[in-house]
Amino acid sequence: MTRAVLATLIALAVAALPARGDAWSDTGPSYWIEAQLRLISRDQPWPTVQARTLFHVSAAMHDAWAALEPDDVGVLADEACALIPEDDQQRERLQRIALGHAAIEVLKARYPRTNRDGLAVLKFEHALRDDGLLATLEGDDARAAELGQRIARRILADAMDDGSNEAAEYDDTTGYTPANAALDPDAEGTVLTDPDRWQPIIVEGRTQEWVTPHWGRVRPFAISKDDPSRPYLDPGPPPRLKLDDHAALSASLVELILLSSRLDGTDTAEAPEDADVGRVLAEYWEGGASTETPVGRWNLIAATALHHAEPSGDPGKDLRREIELFLALNASLHDAAIACWDIKRYYDSVRPISLIRHMGGLGQSSDPSMPGYHKLGLPLVPGLVELVTEVSSAPGERHAHLADRRGEVAVRSWRGNRGRDGHDASGVGWIPATAWLPYQDEDFVTPAFGGYVSGHSTSSAAGATVLEAFFGEVIPGGPVEVRADAGVFLEFEVGPFYDVVLSAERFDELVEQAGRSRLWGGIHPWFDDVRGREVGEQVAMIVLARLQPVSDDEAAGSE
Repeated sequence: MTRAVLATLIALAVAALPARGDAWSDTGPSYWIEAQLRLISRDQPWPTVQARTLFHVSAAMHDAWAALEPDDVGVLADEACALIPEDDQQRERLQRIALGHAAIEVLKARYPRTNRDGLAVLKFEHALRDDGLLATLEGDDARAAELGQRIARRILADAMDDGSNEAAEYDDTTGYTPANAALDPDAEGTVLTDPDRWQPIIVEGRTQEWVTPHWGRVRPFAISKDDPSRPYLDPGPPPRLKLDDHAALSASLVELILLSSRLDGTDTAEAPEDADVGRVLAEYWEGGASTETPVGRWNLIAATALHHAEPSGDPGKDLRREIELFLALNASLHDAAIACWDIKRYYDSVRPISLIRHMGGLGQSSDPSMPGYHKLGLPLVPGLVELVTEVSSAPGERHAHLADRRGEVAVRSWRGNRGRDGHDASGVGWIPATAWLPYQDEDFVTPAFGGYVSGHSTSSAAGATVLEAFFGEVIPGGPVEVRADAGVFLEFEVGPFYDVVLSAERFDELVEQAGRSRLWGGIHPWFDDVRGREVGEQVAMIVLARLQPVSDDEAAGSE
């Protein structure tokens, strides 16, 4: 997603923040979530790491707020505080000061530098100064600030042994080694030692390393497992490349090839409007570098929903709802990342680019009497997956440019980023199956970790389940819309050809968008998406049960 779109979404999310005379009286959790999203957009876009920090920011804010509530307790750092004014308005002001300083403490610790310009924290502090949030505090205000800082430091200290390996910049602690040698997407074909397991990609001359393969070992907030040798929430294995699973597996890959064949954004396309919707959907939800990542996206959605939700008329009650919403949301996203990566690492599953190229290289699986037969190859589908023959490759025929590939399998798909330098869309055409590419940026190609289950789908289902619990199924304030203007929105190639509007009235429609976007993008088959949604919903329900209610009998950090 472009920085312009990110800026627009953030502006909508925090539009409810008033002009501040007394800055601390009007600054709430949404402000600090928005501040983190800006930092994320400049930092490494690792969804696991960002979900963890979003949770710790939210927990620190909650626990600082709870310390100044007579009947509430912290979830990670419970602290009894004598500084609880009887006056509701004064107590709310002190809570905002405490939770704000708790957030600042976590953010400054987690974003000391960035991969982009090294100035993120300096810019963050400059913004706080402009908003009047770095002024010297006195009396109870100062004590509230110290309370928030103290609680944040406790959470930060406790998290240093949570299994994330933060001290070593989240390096792998499991000794993971890929089963397959790296794939060069610019060269045809691939060699898979084990076609069921993940294969790294060579991107800009560098071989991918699995991003945080140890994340299933990170300490969760609410989920638990009975068998340490199995995933937290085991959806069962994905289809494998074997005869018993071949029909289901090949059908899922044919679906991706079919979607790819519809991504023709040229003025000669049969249905460029459909192509534009698919391409915009894939790029909007991609959530890579220079974005707030998918977990941040759900925080934007939450902040926007809060802005449009009907206020209670009681500022203290509204602050409670806001603080509890972000705690529940980010605890769910944190645990969803742990559960998802636990499954990813356990099954270590292959990505479509590897499998389609591999199966296409084996041959066709439809007719033993035809050339290139292999029982584990790609099935032939007229107009989509075909064998290059003497007739089909004759001059003027659809495979004429593949005349030297007779007997091989060709697919009708998106042709890659080749048209971008010429300021034109690449379009769709017949290419060797061994050269198939997902609809992704050439500097990304496919994510640096196994496919099953989809992280987008897992986090989206978790996020939507929490938001539905707070707001109901319908999104407050009307449909969430993303407008993609013709010719300027897309980054993988030029486009869209037409103006496109993505719209959702319900939270589950956003989950559908996020999940389907991964199929349009060619990096997940349907079972990665559907099983991920199931896991994400289960995680959120466990977290919500853990938080309802947080009573005095449930001490901070207890299980």
